[in-house]
Amino acid sequence: MMIQKQRNDYDDTKAFLNKIRKITKNTAQDIREQLENPKKIMDRGADVSNFGDPTQWQKDTRQDRNIGQEPTPPPAQQSSNTSTENSDYAVINNVEVVINSTDRADFKLKDEEKGQISQLIDDFRSEVSEITQFGKLSIYDDNAKLDGNIKDVNLGFTISAGDDNGVFLSNTSMLQVNDSSLGFIEKLKKFQPKFNDVMGQIIANRQQN
Repeated sequence: MMIQKQRNDYDDTKAFLNKIRKITKNTAQDIREQLENPKKIMDRGADVSNFGDPTQWQKDTRQDRNIGQEPTPPPAQQSSNTSTENSDYAVINNVEVVINSTDRADFKLKDEEKGQISQLIDDFRSEVSEITQFGKLSIYDDNAKLDGNIKDVNLGFTISAGDDNGVFLSNTSMLQVNDSSLGFIEKLKKFQPKFNDVMGQIIANRQQN
């Protein structure tokens, strides 16, 4: 009877130890699987509530991968305007004449047009001011603009012909209003109709060609 009892105690002890090993093994395995692949455990019905939201893990993982990376720029928008305005220039009577057009055939001025522009510059110097620092004469499809500075009174100006004809002052500093500055402004106003007539005719001829 004593031998049978020893065998039973041994068997019970061995069975108990096997249960402990099995429980310990399963618990460690479950933990590893939950850490490595929480979705797999959820599919098997395991309880992963103690390990947080797996969806949040995936979100955090994606954010970790993006740390230090530049944000992806949006795709560049392409312009739908297929026509591009080009420009060319010539120097007439010491004044730069810039011709702007979408048609390169319009870049060339006729000799008659060059003569009219040269005479217009001479008239400006005799009627408005001999000491004028000209910027440029810009010719477009529907207007023309002459800009410069009358050095006697530091008066910046733009004379425009065409669809927005007029005289515009463009001083970058204060201009003293006195008889001299008012006199030049009055001369600019009187010269503008001549400028408008000459350049208006050149613009009209270019539009017909």
